[in-house]
Amino acid sequence: MDTSHLKQLQQFGLSEKEALVYQTLLQVGKSTASELSDVTKLNRSTTYVQLNSLLNAGLVASFKDKKKTFFSAESPENLEPLVDKKIAELKKQKKQISDLLPELAQSFASHSVTPVVRHFQGKEGLLAMRNEVFSSQDDKIRMIMDYDDLSRVFSIDELRTYTNKRKQQTITSAIMYSLAEGDDFTPFTYQHLKRINSAKELFGCDVYIYGNTVSFAAMKSEVVGVSIDQKDIANMMKQLFDAYWDFHPSAQKAGRPRSKK
Repeated sequence: MDTSHLKQLQQFGLSEKEALVYQTLLQVGKSTASELSDVTKLNRSTTYVQLNSLLNAGLVASFKDKKKTFFSAESPENLEPLVDKKIAELKKQKKQISDLLPELAQSFASHSVTPVVRHFQGKEGLLAMRNEVFSSQDDKIRMIMDYDDLSRVFSIDELRTYTNKRKQQTITSAIMYSLAEGDDFTPFTYQHLKRINSAKELFGCDVYIYGNTVSFAAMKSEVVGVSIDQKDIANMMKQLFDAYWDFHPSAQKAGRPRSKK
């Protein structure tokens, strides 16, 4: 018996035995359960189980002929609802996973001591790294930023979109930034700024500290990023940032945004 389509039928949602019974009926046209049992090498009770399942799925029909019950395959087009059902179930599972991931990630991070190091390449990679703050469930992000480097990689609109999303999620940001020329920036809502002297205090890369993560972004030559996910490292960096912040002159208080940032 040709079994070339059995694997494909299983991918559509049929079990191995259902697929075997259905394809057999497609090939023979009609059959009794006993005849199907002989052809498929399944015992009779198992054959009846598969037939009932296929009847419920609309893939098999039954009818009487001379006091015998026969079974025949329905159109393969009836497989489409099975695929639709499978797609619906996968979408439901995907949503359930998405809803559960933050809680699982938080539990993992709270007990994990082994750092998870991830690398990001190019502008798109750096954008993905920066956007991770929005799923961290932290209400504050600490940043060290060379605005001249940042503005060479990202447009004003892209930077504004990032800031607006941060404001919408009411995430407070404390930013130490350098700027070669121009006036100090006026803080956005939920934002505190300190301008540092880039000539004297050159950091060499941008730093993002939030949740259990510390991320570094280098943009002076090639655009690359590295994230380290580890609670103790993040806590230590938060303490260093806060100590350096307190050492500097008073921060600009959070306020209305200016057009440049």
